[in-house]
Amino acid sequence: TFGSWFQAIQHENMLQQVVMAFISLSGAFCIFAILFTLVSGRIRDIGIIRSIGGSRTDVMAVFLLAGFLMGVIGAAIGTAGGLYVAPRVDDGWLWLTGEPLYPPYLFGVTELPVLIDGMKVAAYAVSAVIVATVASLPAAWYAARRAPLEALRHE
Repeated sequence: TFGSWFQAIQHENMLQQVVMAFISLSGAFCIFAILFTLVSGRIRDIGIIRSIGGSRTDVMAVFLLAGFLMGVIGAAIGTAGGLYVAPRVDDGWLWLTGEPLYPPYLFGVTELPVLIDGMKVAAYAVSAVIVATVASLPAAWYAARRAPLEALRHE
């Protein structure tokens, strides 16, 4: 009887990994869009930086740093929020609906058992920072490749 429960939990964990991948991809797309918008609005500033001696590497580093910081801040907020919410899911559901999330007569448990794996939390946080930094690469490359005169003429 417990074998089917454990198998269901394994399937749920795999589904959770797929959902996390899609969430990461949508976050990467958002960072990509934000940074391209930022670059588009700062073309003239990029031209000024390049014309006074800033290298392409300097310009690229600015936008890579922006993506990296977005990843760090997002990972910190997400990790803190997840660590706060995960142990309180049962209480929140009970408060919202007045019904237990897992009725004891149905599953034989009175509360959702929560195991927070520190290694997984750390891996997700680090991967969020990496994904954010990689998502900022196209915008950083686009900003760095702009010719200074062309950028200064841009209006």
